[in-house]
Amino acid sequence: MKKILLTNFNMVNYSGSELDTLEIAKYFLEKGYLVDIFTLKKGNPLINLINKDIKVITPNEINLLSKSYDLIWAHHYPLLDYILFALKIKSNYIFYISLSAFDPYESIPIYHNSLSLIGAITNEVKNKLIEEGVDEENIFLFPNYATKEYFDYQEKPSSEIKRICIVSNHVPLELQELKGLGKKEGIEVDIFGLQFVEKLIDMNILASYDIIISIGKTIYSSLAMGKPSYVYDLFGGYGYITKENIEKAFNYNFSGRGFGKKLTAQEILNDLKENYINSLKDLKYLKEYARTNFNFSNNMQEILKIIETNKINEQELLKYDKILNRRSILFIREINNLYSKIQELNLENDNLKKEIDFLVPYIEYKNKYNNVLGSTSWKITKPIRKSKEIIYKFKNKLRSGK
Repeated sequence: MKKILLTNFNMVNYSGSELDTLEIAKYFLEKGYLVDIFTLKKGNPLINLINKDIKVITPNEINLLSKSYDLIWAHHYPLLDYILFALKIKSNYIFYISLSAFDPYESIPIYHNSLSLIGAITNEVKNKLIEEGVDEENIFLFPNYATKEYFDYQEKPSSEIKRICIVSNHVPLELQELKGLGKKEGIEVDIFGLQFVEKLIDMNILASYDIIISIGKTIYSSLAMGKPSYVYDLFGGYGYITKENIEKAFNYNFSGRGFGKKLTAQEILNDLKENYINSLKDLKYLKEYARTNFNFSNNMQEILKIIETNKINEQELLKYDKILNRRSILFIREINNLYSKIQELNLENDNLKKEIDFLVPYIEYKNKYNNVLGSTSWKITKPIRKSKEIIYKFKNKLRSGK
C-alpha cells in the first residue's frame, strides 16, 4: 500500500491551509493510501473532523512517522526542513506548495531545485517564487479549489436580499457594524469565524444565505455553488465577483488585495443592495469559470501526473544536510516552547489563550518576521510575555485595520 506524508503548521482550526491539508488527506485516503500528517499542533475543533485512519502526528510523536513515504506533500518549508534533515525521512517524490506571497513560512526551501515540483496557489505567489529564484518552468499553478458537491449544487437565487453570511477569522470593524445596519433594514447578517460563531463552513451553511462575504477558500466554494459572492475582509476588497473582475480576483486568490479598497459599513450595505440584481446575471458564467479553473478532482489528477514523472535529486538534497540539520531542530524547539507557554497561560485564563492564538500570525505579519532561526527566535515568544492589556489593544488595532 502506498504511503503519503503531508505537512502543515497546525491542524486545529478551520483556516485555509488546515482545511486544504484535510481535503488532500481525504483524497489520498480514498485512493487507498496510508495517510500521515505532520504538524506542530493538533486539537479541537478540527481534529474531530479527521478520519481516524489518518494519523496526525506532532513533534512529540515522531516515532509514529515512517522512515520513508511514496510521496511527501508539504506546506510550510520549516516542517519540510525538519522531516528531511533532522528526521532523515525519505521519499522519491516531494511536492512543496507555497500558499502565500507574504507569510514567511511560505518561503521557498533553499533546496527547491532538488524537489519533484514546486507549487503556487496563485499567480501572485508564483511571481514571488520567481523573485526568490525559482525557474518559472518548475512552478505549477495549483489554485485553491472547490470539490464536486459544490458544483453539483443547483438552486435559483433569491430576487431580494434576506440573509447575508460573513466568513472571516479577522473580521474588520466595518463588517461587524454591517450586522447592525442590516438588522435595521430587515436583513439578517451572521458572522462565522474566530471570536464569533466557530463552525466548519460547508455547503449546507452557505446554501441558506443569499450573499456570501468572505475571502479565499470560502469564495471558491460560493462561486462553485452559483452564489452571489462578495470579497471583503481585513484589508478591504472589491465587492461582488463579476464577469469583469473574476480573472484578476482569481489571480489574487480572492484575497481583496491587488485592486481592493476600504469602505465604511454603510458603503458596503449600499453596494450590496444597489448591485445585487446585476450580480445575479453573471452567476452562470462564474460557475462555469470555477468549473474550468478550480475543480479539485481535475487539478489533482493533473498535478499528480507531473509529480510522478519527476523524482527528487537525492544527491543534491544531501548537500544541505549540514546546514539545515540543527537549524530545523531549533525551529521546532522554539515553536514547541511557544505552545507550552500558551498552555501554561491557559491554565490560568482560557480566554487569554484564545487571544494569543488569534494574534500570533498577525503579530508575525505586522513585525515582518522573515525567519525564526538563530537570534530572532526570541521574537516568537514575545506575545506570551506581553500583558493581557497589550494583547487586547493590539487585537483591536488589527481589527480596525490600523
